[in-house]
Amino acid sequence: MGSATRLTDQEIANLRQLNRQLNEELSLLGCELHDGMLQYVVAAHLLTEAAKRRCEQSGQPVPAELAQVRDYLQQAMQEGRRLLGGLQPIELGGDKLVPAIGLLIQDASARVATQVTLSEVISHEISDAAQQVIYRVVQECLNNIVRHAGAHHATVELSTTDTQVRLRVSDDGIGFDPKQVPSDHFGLQGLRRRVEISGGTVTVKSQPGSGSTIECVLPRG
Repeated sequence: MGSATRLTDQEIANLRQLNRQLNEELSLLGCELHDGMLQYVVAAHLLTEAAKRRCEQSGQPVPAELAQVRDYLQQAMQEGRRLLGGLQPIELGGDKLVPAIGLLIQDASARVATQVTLSEVISHEISDAAQQVIYRVVQECLNNIVRHAGAHHATVELSTTDTQVRLRVSDDGIGFDPKQVPSDHFGLQGLRRRVEISGGTVTVKSQPGSGSTIECVLPRG
């Protein structure tokens, strides 16, 4: 029995090391995105703005294609900045998790007409590492709700036990068939990987027309 316990402890230590490495890789990817591709998109957007001004100053109509390219580049910048926010590390720890989740909810509610509520019962301290995972999972779930769910209401529920953190994110949107999600679906697979390398589990419950629920359980320490 003692050997099995040591093995489990070693596995958890290995998973936490993998999690740290993943965060480092994501941070590096964020730097590459900011200093590389996003800068080119911003530069191209500035060029379309300059071309638009020249047309207006000369009294010529702005070509529809130019206006469309400008709009696409604007959307690309917004999406790039959103992705960048998801890659850069956020300062958590102590009692910072709930306010940080509140800001995510505020941002999601501003992007779509979905009412998002937060319910939290935290009676035990959550480690900094677990807080990072919870934050990223909530972030990904809310992004999916904003982009795909078409929901009127969504709920984020967070609670703790002596040994675990429990997160439940649900919505009343269009739902989906979990069996039909491609195995290489980046968002869902990334979410699963974050939780599993922290020693936790993810359960996805959904069906077309009946909303979605994602539940995560992971060690709080």
